[in-house]
Amino acid sequence: FMDNSTQLNSEKNPILQFIKRITRQSHLRKGIAAYSRKQFSQAKEYLQPICDLDLYDYDVAQAQYYIGIMYFYGQGSQRNLKKACLYLNKALQRGDDRAASFILNNKLCLAAQQANS
Repeated sequence: FMDNSTQLNSEKNPILQFIKRITRQSHLRKGIAAYSRKQFSQAKEYLQPICDLDLYDYDVAQAQYYIGIMYFYGQGSQRNLKKACLYLNKALQRGDDRAASFILNNKLCLAAQQANS
């Protein structure tokens, strides 16, 4: 028997899942807007926590794409091709076509991508 507080905090609670999704989408929009304004540190603050979620979700893929791009160009942090490859490949696995185009156009991470195929 679960009391009401346990049910509200349950990971399977649909209301809690809805609130988490709305919050994630809000942070994604804010992160992309900050990226568009070239406020890369702020973009990273909003997007990085989304990237680290273990969800097969397009919101997560979009965040991973932007974080990968920022690492590739050194926007908001030092350039780090290893991290760029990591996040762009994760975005690709979750269905972000821009990640595939970026990887191919920049001949980036091709060995890593082929190894995962």
